[in-house]
Amino acid sequence: KTINKTNLKNMDYDAILMGIMEILTNFYIRKFPNKIVIPKLPAGYLDHSADLILINGKGVVTEFVVRTSVLDFKMDFINEKFIDADEKVSFIVYVVPEGIYKECKTLMKENAQGVTFNGKPYSILSIDEKYQIEKKDWQKMPTSKSQNPNRRPLTKDEYLGIARYGCACYFNKIKNIKKIF
Repeated sequence: KTINKTNLKNMDYDAILMGIMEILTNFYIRKFPNKIVIPKLPAGYLDHSADLILINGKGVVTEFVVRTSVLDFKMDFINEKFIDADEKVSFIVYVVPEGIYKECKTLMKENAQGVTFNGKPYSILSIDEKYQIEKKDWQKMPTSKSQNPNRRPLTKDEYLGIARYGCACYFNKIKNIKKIF
């Protein structure tokens, strides 16, 4: 199989989100139906906007951070306040195109000290040009060694607020699709 490294470095953000959602739906949601997946969560529900979150039935949040370029990835390690400062986020998993995975993994190891709470790197997964993640990799998510020591599950109101947001987004998509036909 020939891999086009240029395509793997310039993958579409929305397509990566859809790939992650498909994997989570096919693996986690079908096996564990008490989990919900919400893409593109705006700030206000958490202390920051999130590319994609997975919430289990106990209100524990895993955040998936999508980065499409090495520069985009590096920017997270320049910021003074980083995403694991939010007590509502328990785990963080980065997802990057396969073509930049090795470079990002090296950057993660070199820069985790001083950025994550315990100096250990976050989990990082690579996604290929077909927007697939290796089965062996996604079966062990989340495996972040850097867990927020101040983490807490969402309250019932926070959980329901995020779930309502997700339902409203889904409803609007269905409504827009019906307008086309």
